[in-house]
Amino acid sequence: MAPGLLAIGASPRAGSNSDIVLAEALKAAEAAGADCTTLFLRDYEFADCIECNGCQKTGRCVVDDRMQELFPLVAGAELLVIATPVFFMNIPGTFKCFIDRFQCYWARRYALKLPPPEPRKKGVLFCTGGMDRPQQLDLIRPSIKAWFHVINAKYIDGAFFGPVDEKGAIHTHPDHLARVRELTAALFRQS
Repeated sequence: MAPGLLAIGASPRAGSNSDIVLAEALKAAEAAGADCTTLFLRDYEFADCIECNGCQKTGRCVVDDRMQELFPLVAGAELLVIATPVFFMNIPGTFKCFIDRFQCYWARRYALKLPPPEPRKKGVLFCTGGMDRPQQLDLIRPSIKAWFHVINAKYIDGAFFGPVDEKGAIHTHPDHLARVRELTAALFRQS
């Protein structure tokens, strides 16, 4: 059976450099035989975590919105590929809200002492930005690793691609797109 890969696009701009990176990763994943699903966060409206602690009782988020459609996508994936722009040295707000809504997974593991969700996942992170400062990845990586831990995922690697501010600028950096293919292929080799 082909591994299930969830590709998460965190850019609010359709056709963004992050979207192009995600498309390149999907080509590599499909070539490796993955069964791919793409999720663009901009296509979903959902609330912030309201810290009501309702999840502390059941391990499920009690906010009834479109996140209820997204939790099963993440839960069922074996592989994760995330592409996000960098906004002011961090991830976009919608992506942060998405991550924060996984507080229910934290509650499941740590408050209710339930086993982590299966299957164990592996993931990579791709960041695009207007500045040529690869250290921006160092600022984003801790949030992603913390989220991965809670959803039972192993962080394999990440890469920052810049300067690519203008729409489509990533195409002028074939080395960046080659790195996307390389790191995506690593998902299929890492244990």
